[in-house]
Amino acid sequence: MKPLFVKGKRGQLTAIILIGLVIFILATLLIYFRFFYQQGALKIGAKELAVPTQLKPLDAILEKCATTTLEEGLILIGLQGGYVTPPKLSLKTKHSKIAYWYYNGKKHIPTKKTIEKQLNNYLDFNMQFCFNKKQFPQFQITTKEPTAKTTINKEQVTTTITYSITATKEKAKYELNKKYKTKINIPLGNIHATTKNIIENEIKKPGSIDMSHLLDLDYDVAILPKDDNHIVYSITDTKNKLKGKEYTFILAYFAK
Repeated sequence: MKPLFVKGKRGQLTAIILIGLVIFILATLLIYFRFFYQQGALKIGAKELAVPTQLKPLDAILEKCATTTLEEGLILIGLQGGYVTPPKLSLKTKHSKIAYWYYNGKKHIPTKKTIEKQLNNYLDFNMQFCFNKKQFPQFQITTKEPTAKTTINKEQVTTTITYSITATKEKAKYELNKKYKTKINIPLGNIHATTKNIIENEIKKPGSIDMSHLLDLDYDVAILPKDDNHIVYSITDTKNKLKGKEYTFILAYFAK
């Protein structure tokens, strides 16, 4: 005869209680995770979650500021020969300092990585001033230093800025941990390559400018002699504009 198991009333009651308890726990966990996901306070690894409703005005400010700050950095880079902070070996003018890409027999051409680092430094510093904590008096706000990663491509410049902000109000805590991604359609990669080629041709044949080569370029090139030894090259992209103006890249050249 096979074993026979028969549950009494107490066993049936215990099973019902256990099932009810499991359902209650699952429902509680579901409500808990849903609440904290909506508040933006729950993080799974490094994954970004939805921006808390309470911080959406601040998020909109940072989104716009990331683009504006990159635009300003690109303009400054163009006016100073690829640098936000010009090197000591620069031509001083009334309005700025222009980096020498060639000086008395030596090349000083910045690499794309150097220019990217200059832009990163500019973004890291200036993103901190995108908003004033007084704009949000209802919160006590703490921030971590923003970090930017910029890439110069042939036809565009892209950057990703990671910025972490915590806002507290009484017992409530809201976190904004977002990567602000910006793309500017300025062909800085091509401009850098073109400018480098112009300088290297000038080094090979000092004092000889190949006008036919310059006319074949996609950019307008102006050669502005300061005196017999100092020359300023200006490369302008007439197809793309920043803040309503054609993008211009300037550098200095010196040879005796």
